[in-house]
Amino acid sequence: MYLAISLKGELRKYAGLDKKMNFKMRLLSISFLLLVLSFSAAYGQATFETSKKGNWFASNRWNLISGTDADGIPDANDNVIVRHDMNFGSAGGVTNLTFDGGEVAFTSNVTLAIGGNVTVISNSSIAGYSNNHVFQVAGNFTVNSGVSIDVGALNLTVNGTTTVNGDLNISGYGAKPRNFDDIIINSGGTMLCEGADAYTFNGDITNNGTFTAVDFGTTFAFAGTSGVISGSGLLSFFDAVFNASSSYTNQGNMQIRNSMSGSGTFINGNGGELELQNGGPFTVGTFNASATGNTITYTGYGDPTGFTGSYYNLVLNKSSGTLGFSGAPSILNDLTIQSGIFQVTAVTVNIGNDLNLEGGEFTPDNASAVVNIGGDLNITGGEYDHNNGDVNVTGNISVTGGAFNYSGSSSTLDGGSMYLEGVTLVLSQGTITTTGDLTVETGTDLTGNGAILNVGGNMAYNDGVAEFTAGTLAVNDLTVAAGETLTFTNNTFSSTGTTTVNGTLELTGSSGTKGFGSITVNSGGVYNVTQPNTFTVSGDITNNGSFTGCPGYGTCTYTLTSASGTIDGTAALSMRDLIINSPASYTNQTDLTITQSLTGTGSFVNANGSTLELQGAGPFSLSNFDASAAVNTVTYSGIGDPSLNAGSYYNLIINKSSGTITVNSTTSVANDLTVTQGILATGGSTLTVSNDLLLQGGEFTPNNASSVVNIGGDFNITAGEYDHNFGDVNVTGNISVTGGTFNFTGSSSTLDGGSMYLEGVTLVLSQGTITTTGDLTVETGTNLTGNGATVNVGGNLAYNDGVAEFTAGALSANNVTIAAGETLTFSNVAYTSTGTTTVNGTLNVTGASGTKAFGSILVNSGGNYNVTQPSPFTVSGDITNNGTFTGCPGFGTCTYTLSSTSGL
Repeated sequence: MYLAISLKGELRKYAGLDKKMNFKMRLLSISFLLLVLSFSAAYGQATFETSKKGNWFASNRWNLISGTDADGIPDANDNVIVRHDMNFGSAGGVTNLTFDGGEVAFTSNVTLAIGGNVTVISNSSIAGYSNNHVFQVAGNFTVNSGVSIDVGALNLTVNGTTTVNGDLNISGYGAKPRNFDDIIINSGGTMLCEGADAYTFNGDITNNGTFTAVDFGTTFAFAGTSGVISGSGLLSFFDAVFNASSSYTNQGNMQIRNSMSGSGTFINGNGGELELQNGGPFTVGTFNASATGNTITYTGYGDPTGFTGSYYNLVLNKSSGTLGFSGAPSILNDLTIQSGIFQVTAVTVNIGNDLNLEGGEFTPDNASAVVNIGGDLNITGGEYDHNNGDVNVTGNISVTGGAFNYSGSSSTLDGGSMYLEGVTLVLSQGTITTTGDLTVETGTDLTGNGAILNVGGNMAYNDGVAEFTAGTLAVNDLTVAAGETLTFTNNTFSSTGTTTVNGTLELTGSSGTKGFGSITVNSGGVYNVTQPNTFTVSGDITNNGSFTGCPGYGTCTYTLTSASGTIDGTAALSMRDLIINSPASYTNQTDLTITQSLTGTGSFVNANGSTLELQGAGPFSLSNFDASAAVNTVTYSGIGDPSLNAGSYYNLIINKSSGTITVNSTTSVANDLTVTQGILATGGSTLTVSNDLLLQGGEFTPNNASSVVNIGGDFNITAGEYDHNFGDVNVTGNISVTGGTFNFTGSSSTLDGGSMYLEGVTLVLSQGTITTTGDLTVETGTNLTGNGATVNVGGNLAYNDGVAEFTAGALSANNVTIAAGETLTFSNVAYTSTGTTTVNGTLNVTGASGTKAFGSILVNSGGNYNVTQPSPFTVSGDITNNGTFTGCPGFGTCTYTLSSTSGL
């Protein structure tokens, strides 16, 4: 009866192992059990303890504690307590085995089969040295707290649960088989696996204590179909193999130090940690690390190919080497790179949340590489080395440390905003595009030497070093902070908003167009162009600091395109070549200098109180030029021979260091025209000056028979040269010549004015006609020569001082007065006076031609009227002599025709 019950129970027990034992092992175990049970069927279960060390199969080494036994040696249905060192040299078995300080040592190739459980209650050991030394446990293997058991180089199989509360120390060599079902290492427990042995796990592994397997070559095979790896303690394996049909979920802390392979399934579950060290290979049939909160970490050295599959958190922390992928990994949460190289070749990497580069290197390295980042790209250290491929960031890009190298013609990086601080960036090729702002902060060293950087928002350059030597930079607003210098050389730049310069914007290259929306240079700011280039401005220009728009040479063009643009500010600014094409229109409200040319079909207005200086050779040919606003001033200066820009002026100044400026189109000056230096020439057009024309230096030369100059005020010459060759000059006011020289030539030349005042000036009147409606006054320092021109004085001629001689031409006046001590000489001039010619000094008539027509002649005391050549004279009034009157020489025909009806 007992045999039947025992057999039935044992069969039931072994039947329960069906899912965890292979068929051959089950068959061997059951056959052996039947043999033992049939031999001892007549006896009940006994409990033995060792009495002293020695041979397991010697009856004198055992004490029977309870039950009965035929031979006094433990059998398969007995329980055993080992307290001494026992040599095991024949096949045998027991039901339950308790280690209480003893040792079981194999002495031959046999199996010790434990049909039930093994319990270790005191420090003990199992010794062996062969794969054929088999210690087989059908039930559980438990190591109690505070004790240890050492397992030697033998074949160990536990088909139940191994529970370690104390120390389980397994050592060996030569790939000794170690087969376990479930393993539980509790807090305080330690499982040590030494030697290059072969472990197989058929069940779950729970480690809340310490698991140590440090030796090279130790393999761990996972064979369970629904295994779970859990616990707070680290499980470290050298080589892990997941067999066919196996499936494991890691919910604990797992480490693979060499390779992870097989055709089974590995799942890193919620909260699970898996560390994959060194070069791998890492290949399983199915890899899934998508569960929330789990993390896969690649560490160590070597260049492994990572698992293709789903990750939740992926961390790269390799001391050296490169991690790459043969397929497309999907990272549902964060990718964090701490050390080592993360290489993206011709695959797509999807990152659901952030990519955090804290150290090491991230390198998209293939034209077909794609990285999609659902969150932010955060770079705090290491190196971002983008050689090729696309990186798409849904969130923002923050670079606050490390190095950022961007190259590869097909490279693209797209993101939201971009923040740079404490980082070195070299942007050599490819395209970076942001939908938000670009902010450059302290410690940044930014070099753009070929890449395209498209900023969808604004760029704030707040600190650091930034230089763009090539490539393209496109932004909305650009701000350069006070104390900072942003340098553009041969890159292309475009801003659709406002470029605000509080620090310095240096433009040092001669290639790469620069396109601005508006430009604002604030107080203390510097906008400085050192190489000629091409610029466009679609908005306003405001300078409250320093604005040097061009160097002093070459073609440096600013094309202004706004339909209602302004140029203003509290400080002066300069540009070289300015183009305004229709429909563009600009109003200058400040001090503007154009150093070479002003052209285009658009409009320019010089506003009230503003100044415009046009330097150089031009051309100055803007179609719609209006400088007529009150109190504004336009100055032409520099060198060269441009034409005056047609249009309206308020104040016009000619101050050229050399060269001639010519009025070739109808031009009006609402206030004064001032010539201080250079030559102002008139072409075949009309120049109208509403107030005064002031010749203070240089030269004013009417120089075309069709030219007309209308002066609404006075014509004041204080220095320089008036060189009238052709054309008409009409002065509504008076003519005052108090310095310089006055040359009047050209048969069609006319000069009309009110009165005319001469002092300290040399005048040569060769041709043409001068007409005054008022008096002509000749004062000190004047040297007047009339040698062909016609001078019509509508008032009186007062010759008060100087030198005056009329050798040809014509002179007409009302009254003529020659001051005492002065000599007026007429040679072959035609002279007409309708009033009285009063001689207080000397009037010499030295020519034989040219009629002399007097009204009256009055020679006062001390006066001298002296004719030295015979000539015809007419007198329509009186002749009075109180001085000296020599009316004719002593020869020739010298005729006076007197026509007054009541003359004296």
